[in-house]
Amino acid sequence: ADGEAVPPAPPPPGLEPGDDPQRWVPGGDIKMVVLDIGVEAAQGRNYSWLRAVRWSQPQTLLSLVEPSGQPIPKVLANPMAVLATGEWLLPFWKEPHEAPPCMKANKGSAGVLRSRDMGKTWRVYGELTHPKTWLIENTVVERSDGNVLMIFRTTTGVLYQSISMDKGRTWGQALPTGIPNPDSKVQALRLQSGHLALVFNAHRKLKTFRRARSLLDLAISPDDGETWVRIARVDGELEAGLRSHYPTMVESDGRVFIVYSKFYHDVIDGNRTDLGIHLVQIELTGRLPELGKTIEMDSFEVLGGQNPNHIGNFSIIKMESDATHPALSKNKKRLALKVSSPPPRTIAPGSDVSAVKLLDDLDKMLEKTSRMERQVERQQRKIKP
Repeated sequence: ADGEAVPPAPPPPGLEPGDDPQRWVPGGDIKMVVLDIGVEAAQGRNYSWLRAVRWSQPQTLLSLVEPSGQPIPKVLANPMAVLATGEWLLPFWKEPHEAPPCMKANKGSAGVLRSRDMGKTWRVYGELTHPKTWLIENTVVERSDGNVLMIFRTTTGVLYQSISMDKGRTWGQALPTGIPNPDSKVQALRLQSGHLALVFNAHRKLKTFRRARSLLDLAISPDDGETWVRIARVDGELEAGLRSHYPTMVESDGRVFIVYSKFYHDVIDGNRTDLGIHLVQIELTGRLPELGKTIEMDSFEVLGGQNPNHIGNFSIIKMESDATHPALSKNKKRLALKVSSPPPRTIAPGSDVSAVKLLDDLDKMLEKTSRMERQVERQQRKIKP
């Protein structure tokens, strides 16, 4: 009732009142609620329903507890995709954690919840893992050929991706894209024009700016994710510990609206941990590359993402100059590789050892280059007067 004190929430399972839980504990159950807004509201003609919003009771889609009885947190970070053929795909991942009652030893993976009846029933598909990294905060988007692209946050310095050719039921091996990523969330979206949009932090982890997540960019792909071009810098403020991250975007009336959070990591500055939620709108008119045309390799900064359905096909992400950021200038023209594409072939796990080896070799080359750059930085610090 009005005026009554709200009792404190009970502690999470396994914690006693007064215990200090960790700053973040992932997941639990995945639940769904439904809001019936009516036909007129759905068509944007009547907003009176906002005066009395009533959600349905939560329905559990996927439980924290595995069929084996082991608890593994189930986590969401991005919205579902509705395919042209009507299927709903909701990306999720399992993230092991040491907070009770979970156990860190449990194995994590990524997949989708899939519905063919507009959310009445759901089934789990995919159990993607990689020996070098976790695959989390996944985002899904439908390509023009009907296949589905899933992109992952990783710890390797680049985003990974997987392709489904059967509407989300099975998924190919998760492979590196070359798109830089400091182990932070991204989101992909299919625009009304048919282009793909990607909002992401366009850098690897920065040694100079420790724990930073900056250079939040909006990139566009005219060719279903084979090449990307940045059309806008959403937030470019760069400082140690400053994080402009966890973006979410929607499209409306020829514009993309991007919401993201901003704060300082408490390890860097415990007094400025919250800088609020930010909203940026970006006009798309006149800024989109020609649809269906691969971006040419005439101006580039960073190695782009290979299409896992084309063996030996490496594309270029065409980025504007980041010369204003000294920490990033060393990345310019680090590596340029262009290999002509043979006819499309599906790479199933273990089916083409040479292709997988090529990707692994490229990964090692990038890592070796990074180690050389760090060695140069150390030598430069030693010779400073």
